Amino acid sequence: MSRDSFPKQVDHTSEDEATTISGSQGSSRARVNINWPDKQITDEILSQRQIPTSAQQLNLTGNLIQDVSSYHAKLQHLTGLNLNSNRICDVTSITVLTKLALLGLSNNSIRNIAPLESLTNLTELNLNNNHIRSVKPLARLTKLKVFSLTHNSQIDTNDLACLKNFEQLETLNISHNSISNLEHIKHVNSLTELDLSNNCIENLSGLENLTNLKKLNLSYNKIGSCNLANMPNLENLNLSLNKVVTCNVVNNAQLKEINLSRNKINDIKFGNTHNSLKKLDLSYNKIGSCNLANMPNLENLNLSVNKILSIEFIKRLSLKTIDLGYNAIDSCKFSTSLNIEEINLSCNRISSIKFENQSSITKLNFSKNVIRLCKFKKFSKLEELDLSHNQIWEVKLENMGELEALNLSHNRITGHYIDCALPKLKVICLDGNQVKTVNTLPSSVTNLSLNNTGITNITEVGYFNNLTQLNLGNNRLGNESLSSIQRNSTIVDLDLSNTKLDSVAYLRELTQMKTLILSGNRIGTLNPSSLPFKTLETLHLECTETIKYDNLQYFTNLTDVSFSGNKEMQRLCIPAEWKKLKVLSLNNTHEQDVGSLKTQKGITKLSLQNTKLLNIGDLSAFSLIKELNLRGTQTSDISAISQLTQLTALNLGDNGITDTTPLADLVQLITLDLRRALFENTKDFSNLTQITELNLKRNPNLESIEELRYLTNLKALNLKKCTKVPDDLEPIQSIRPLSLIHPNCDAMYLVEDDIVKQQICEIL
Repeated sequence: MSRDSFPKQVDHTSEDEATTISGSQGSSRARVNINWPDKQITDEILSQRQIPTSAQQLNLTGNLIQDVSSYHAKLQHLTGLNLNSNRICDVTSITVLTKLALLGLSNNSIRNIAPLESLTNLTELNLNNNHIRSVKPLARLTKLKVFSLTHNSQIDTNDLACLKNFEQLETLNISHNSISNLEHIKHVNSLTELDLSNNCIENLSGLENLTNLKKLNLSYNKIGSCNLANMPNLENLNLSLNKVVTCNVVNNAQLKEINLSRNKINDIKFGNTHNSLKKLDLSYNKIGSCNLANMPNLENLNLSVNKILSIEFIKRLSLKTIDLGYNAIDSCKFSTSLNIEEINLSCNRISSIKFENQSSITKLNFSKNVIRLCKFKKFSKLEELDLSHNQIWEVKLENMGELEALNLSHNRITGHYIDCALPKLKVICLDGNQVKTVNTLPSSVTNLSLNNTGITNITEVGYFNNLTQLNLGNNRLGNESLSSIQRNSTIVDLDLSNTKLDSVAYLRELTQMKTLILSGNRIGTLNPSSLPFKTLETLHLECTETIKYDNLQYFTNLTDVSFSGNKEMQRLCIPAEWKKLKVLSLNNTHEQDVGSLKTQKGITKLSLQNTKLLNIGDLSAFSLIKELNLRGTQTSDISAISQLTQLTALNLGDNGITDTTPLADLVQLITLDLRRALFENTKDFSNLTQITELNLKRNPNLESIEELRYLTNLKALNLKKCTKVPDDLEPIQSIRPLSLIHPNCDAMYLVEDDIVKQQICEIL
């Protein structure tokens, strides 16, 4: 549906709010929007006819609606209806709304769309994420201009012949449908936008007649080469994640954006007239060199993860940004000014840098190289410089009056590291060096990070009158050394984790502090007279062991609290005064009573990992929660979770769960962890189509994964040591991109890129 077709959604977060319908009513027009994840309340609103009969646009997205038969009888003026993300199976009753021009039915359970053939005034139709097999009945909808049918993997592609009837069709999205033949698309020459991504296309035969196309998405297919000479109006082309070796875009002079990332290109040639091209992505290929001289208006160039050895070619370019990360570049020396604003050269083999007289560059990234000595001279506009994760023992900076952020973390710096005036420097990170002093830093610094530097004397820190963020974590400081921090009254965020503290008495003067990290210390008690309790919003007390939890009620502005790792803590009673609490972490504590936490109905993120839980049924009270971690909590009955329909992240691992029925309606889930469970099939997962990461490893009872075919957004799936899962994995073979750990392999991936594999291993 078009972005402006319906009014913006209004979230109703409590029953105390009087307004349940938002809209504007008039004699000829009304716009109504309902978004309440409580089916009973929604049913009452609709059944009691609270919607004005003059309504022309009605948005019912995400209201758990199953039956729409009683809602529309008197809404004969509707021209726009949004029923996306509900539980609708039957669309028969919608056919009485003959004036409909815009209809949204995505993310439902619809199989039969035959009743829709009578809605001949439709101009926009969204049927994404359903179970549709045939689209023949839509042949009569000849006024369609926008049609979207993504994620209907069982569709009969021969039925797409009906598309030839849509002579006014401008935008078509049939991605994620296992399409291999484009024969039925060639007659729809009115198209200006076409999305064929995530299919099984090997060649472009059938697209020759689409001469009006301006935007074409062919990503995630099996295309080896492409010639788009018959598309002179093409402005945006996406061919990423294919098998392209050669690509001919010589005749596509109107192109503004090209994405050819994640292919097998080792050389690419462009025509002489690409004056319109502004953005070019060639990342994740096999390119060693390229000639881009005929692109005078190119602004953004991505050549990361290739085989580039030399960067001499960038002298001839005029760009806003260039990304050359993850290549094989070993030298970087420029004495003449480049016409580039932002350069990323991270993750290369650069050992030395000599940059001078640069009047255009504003951002430079040299992180993760092997640089030992670097010299930067006359960078009149440089604002950000990242030299982290190198072997630098000395850095020389001259004439860098605009520098605001400097990252020197994880190098070999010990002594004086700044030998010039940096009047505008605000952010500096020195983590992981053996820094003994900060007296060379300008007083303008507002963000100073000295984590794990071995610093013990922080007297000089007290002279930074503008500090708002200070990280002193993982240093052996002790109580007395913190006395100098009292002078930094402007501090807002302070990290003192693992600093050998047992008192916070010196922090009382930090009256603007909002975030305080005290993890890994042995604080005896939190005395309100020792802390700015009125301003604190985030308080982390992980692994403090001897902490006493008196006086917590005085910290009334807390929104984020963590007591994780305090193994003796049990049955924490959350103060009633914590009315603003949103995030609570109680991982690895002894025992917690969910009933004592349920007064905090505003919590959106709750983590109770490896903690014994009492009264688990009271979880249903957290109706606004979006992220929930119950891993290793000995929770076998998860029925209360069925009511938490706002969840986007759920971890139920290590609980031996046998019944997954309560998960069936959690349609907003994006990540789900069910490792070491004991259920036998995935029958309750078919509606969880938004999931991108799913962990099912070490389930000895899992036999069928049939329903995973509907999870077409999956990017990471872990099935390690699920010994009864069929070897062929046929139900999920069409899902791409997908990483897969399977019982018969230590690692099996359905992507070919080594770097992607590495990232996936880290995820799983």
